[in-house]
Amino acid sequence: MDFWKTCADFYDGPILEMSCGTGRILLPLSQLGYDITGVDISNPMLAELKQKILNCPHDVRCKIHLIQGNMVDKILSGNYNLIIFAVSTFLALKNDDERLACLKSCNQVLSDNGVIILSNSKFETNIIRPTALEEANPEKEIIIEYGNDKKN
Repeated sequence: MDFWKTCADFYDGPILEMSCGTGRILLPLSQLGYDITGVDISNPMLAELKQKILNCPHDVRCKIHLIQGNMVDKILSGNYNLIIFAVSTFLALKNDDERLACLKSCNQVLSDNGVIILSNSKFETNIIRPTALEEANPEKEIIIEYGNDKKN
């Protein structure tokens, strides 16, 4: 979690977490005062997260926005300084076409000085062709963090 807190502190602004699940990253960041939007395709995961959110103080609940949807779909609006793909969630996308569509969708809502961080805890170095990253986000920074998310 320290890694994500450091990123949130550095990029200071609205955060988008793709495949937020039950809130392992989303909840602690919202409790630190960050406005955060979570996207997940799983209704059961979001239902569990909503139950957790109900137990949070009002000022934390107000900072959380949830969207049920696929990472590939263009369902997003907003302007995010930090877009997070934690715990190798980017690897859940089936192929480069889906990855490229996802990154292009993210690029549409990334602020001018924003960053996309792909965390890859599975140590797979060939997650997407480098040219696809350039196509999706030619003028903005994408950070790929390799490591074990359990330590972060």
